Amino acid sequence: MRTQAGSISGAILHATGRFVRLADGTLVIEIELTDALEWRLPPTMTLHFDDGTTTTIDVDTTRSTRAGAIEAGMQVRIVCPTVRAGTITLAVATHGMMLVIRP
Repeated sequence: MRTQAGSISGAILHATGRFVRLADGTLVIEIELTDALEWRLPPTMTLHFDDGTTTTIDVDTTRSTRAGAIEAGMQVRIVCPTVRAGTITLAVATHGMMLVIRP
């Protein structure tokens, strides 16, 4: 499977996502799929910052894409409230498959 800028290799989805920070500190990660995918929303994300630090944060399941079949051309959205300031270089989650997203 290929995503906009990534692929699934075994049980790992490598993707390039759009990272948007809202005024209240919420981080929204959007990934556009080019092939269908059985999506499973991860409960947490581990964020890697350009200063070498990492933090694990909860995913807001009420504002993120629910688990289920996602068709090609659709987006999945992962919403993480109250993310600290800083430049994110990588977001990683594991829930059924490993999800590796770069901005």
